[in-house]
Amino acid sequence: MAKRSSSFWTAVIFAATACFSQHVGKTEAILYDRSVSPNNFPWTPMTHGHSSAVTPLGTMVCVWFGGMGEGFNDVNIWIARKEAGKGWDTPIIVDYGGSTGDDPMNLGSTQDPVIYQPSAVDSPLIVYLGALGNTRFMRLSYDDGKTWSERKSFHNAGGIQYRGPQRSVPLEIKGGSTFPHGTALMAGDNKDFSGCFIDIAPPGNLYGDNPSGGAWQRIRPSSFNGKIHATFLVHDPQYQKLEFITRIDFGEGPAAFSNDGGLSWGSFSNMSGEFGNRGLHAASLDILGGDLQGWHVFVGENLGGGRNVTAISISQNGTNWDNVLTLKEGGKYPSVIQAPDRMVHICSEGPSAPHHTFHDRSVAIDFYESTRQYIIDPAILTGEKQPSGPPVITMHPVTQGVYPEWQARFEAIATGAQPLAYQWQISTDNGASWNDVSSGAGADTWRYDIEQVTLSDNGKQYRLKASNSSGTAYSDPALLKVKDLPVYDDLICHLPLDEGSGNEAGDVSGNGYNGEIRSGTWVADGKIGGALSFDGTRTSIDLGVDEYFKFTIIPDDPDYWVTSQFTLAGWFYVEEWGTLISKNIRSFRELSYQLGKYTSGGNDALGFQAFAWRGVRPKVLIPYPSMNEWHHIAASYDGTWLKTWVDGVAVDSSYEPGYYISPWVQPRTMNLRIGAASHGGGTVEFFKGMADDIRIYGRALSAEDMQNLYNGNPVEPAHKRNPGPGTIISGVTISSLDIRGNFAVRYALQSPARVQVEFYDSRGSLAGILADCSRGKGLHAHSFTRADIKRMGISSGMYLVTFSLDGTVLNAKKLVMR
Repeated sequence: MAKRSSSFWTAVIFAATACFSQHVGKTEAILYDRSVSPNNFPWTPMTHGHSSAVTPLGTMVCVWFGGMGEGFNDVNIWIARKEAGKGWDTPIIVDYGGSTGDDPMNLGSTQDPVIYQPSAVDSPLIVYLGALGNTRFMRLSYDDGKTWSERKSFHNAGGIQYRGPQRSVPLEIKGGSTFPHGTALMAGDNKDFSGCFIDIAPPGNLYGDNPSGGAWQRIRPSSFNGKIHATFLVHDPQYQKLEFITRIDFGEGPAAFSNDGGLSWGSFSNMSGEFGNRGLHAASLDILGGDLQGWHVFVGENLGGGRNVTAISISQNGTNWDNVLTLKEGGKYPSVIQAPDRMVHICSEGPSAPHHTFHDRSVAIDFYESTRQYIIDPAILTGEKQPSGPPVITMHPVTQGVYPEWQARFEAIATGAQPLAYQWQISTDNGASWNDVSSGAGADTWRYDIEQVTLSDNGKQYRLKASNSSGTAYSDPALLKVKDLPVYDDLICHLPLDEGSGNEAGDVSGNGYNGEIRSGTWVADGKIGGALSFDGTRTSIDLGVDEYFKFTIIPDDPDYWVTSQFTLAGWFYVEEWGTLISKNIRSFRELSYQLGKYTSGGNDALGFQAFAWRGVRPKVLIPYPSMNEWHHIAASYDGTWLKTWVDGVAVDSSYEPGYYISPWVQPRTMNLRIGAASHGGGTVEFFKGMADDIRIYGRALSAEDMQNLYNGNPVEPAHKRNPGPGTIISGVTISSLDIRGNFAVRYALQSPARVQVEFYDSRGSLAGILADCSRGKGLHAHSFTRADIKRMGISSGMYLVTFSLDGTVLNAKKLVMR
């Protein structure tokens, strides 16, 4: 088959995306819809169980669980932030999932996170976490959702293991006749589906650690048995008449009412009209006396039997519902809140949209899910009133950082009297002058797409012009940043194996990854010069543990991201088959790969597999090449495809739709080995024969590259740029502390240098040295755990971590140890 051009694949991408962009109902109420994940990062094969909140600073925060699929070991709890007037930050993992096992990093947070911002002054943002069995945990954030505390066990008192909310955000009482103002009612259910309950947290004891703040209660009427996934509605400003709605497919009738503030509940009854009855969530609008007092909004899936839509219904009594808008863009387990801006904000599973990454100017496409945000004007939704007055820009476009041939997208929101006319404008002189955009998708809508950017687009600015009969408004400008792919030498490690003596295999790539030879014998006549002989019982080359061998390309700008990919290659003369190259896992979330002997169903084959553990191991199996002669054997992973190469030709490949290797793997890892595998801490599966000219690349080599390698011709790096003067060729990044108190330092060098990572206390005194070493040319990363920091005697407080190169401080960051 002829290779398709990138422009062809771009057309496929837009055609596929277009089929998911249809809405029915009151579409004029939709002010905004887009993916929470910018630049396709991170999209996972599944997103599920969304929950949203707004902080006192106006930051929208969304949490969900995502991974390969519900119940898989790679499912983690993700969180994203959107500060007022800005775009979404890159989502991060706030809690790791999977099964427990003996892995201390595997905390078992599996599903149904809930995020809640109490209204009391200085209250932290809370994420409630599901786990195995009926146990629940929480994490707290005191900095607007940027960093999170260690896990905190949920309240356990009086023989009751309280679990708190599940799916539904806690209902905070703002009355007081039954429960005090600030009391939180949390709708939960048991994992075994034995029924719903309401956990009641008093305002002075929300976290279950203040006995003098009041005792928790649990309300569980017999009518709640067999119900799951409940949500609350409020029907009067005194918070006395409440409604409890559950999934309709568990038990008869989804709605029950309380007339005493939630203390007692009537029997469940049916609701009439059209509404999604699974993965539901609901909110009462302006209950304290606004223009929409008495209206309720209900979002759910399974309207008409389908789970791939988000159905929005409205009601004034909580019993009779009218479906007014259906979003045909995925929709499982949405969340809905009314923010301080009075708009209705919905987060849900996005469409199975094209996930595309560019490698060597070609594109690989898969269909992944994202989390999607919608902003809905409830006044238009309910027909209470229409917007009036001149345009007002309520959300401005944000800076886009992309690579050549990628797509860029700018979005803005305007309100005002209808109809509104939109026109995107461009400036090429830093905002001094502006011209209307006449080409591209959406030049006259609130969303503007540039299908394929080029390096010449770097530095251009874009803004939205919104006009109606009352006037004109302009958004703030947004910058388009375009740069070539990050500078790094594609060749990570090259072991010619020509030493002829000694116990070290020298790396001639310039990166300094020399290998330790164990029990090997040198031979003078190899495939290319000398070679190393492996005895089949003890011989291996150990390349040690290094962040680089995770093959995640780390750019020097947070607006950019490139996926994981790699190639393993070498000449092998096999007398008895075993493992040729491998790095096996110790933790569930580490990248693992193995090339060599594979036994399946009693049959042996040459196999290649690569995975981040989740119970599925995609692999390529091919017949053995002939023994007792030299063959060039290689394997590559390009972010989607696993391929095995023999003598410069791709023999077989494996593509599994929906499969991915997560680049967010953990720093703990077992060593990379040549000639053997590592399992359970030991070295096994040795091969017997000779090896020569071993190479490891940080990208998937093309067919042309592999032919050059086989024929002994040069393999040119795919990404080139003049690094300029100095030792640093990529900016130093120091990450924030993650949820367990770990952080990382990343950088790239064009020549060897001495590196130091140091901690200074608030008085400027040196508190400890975390790293003092020499590093060679290439991309490097140092990961430090909380235990590493504590070994220096670091206690709680504010510290300054510095990165120095040859004695010169190049970057520093404040870190707060808790």
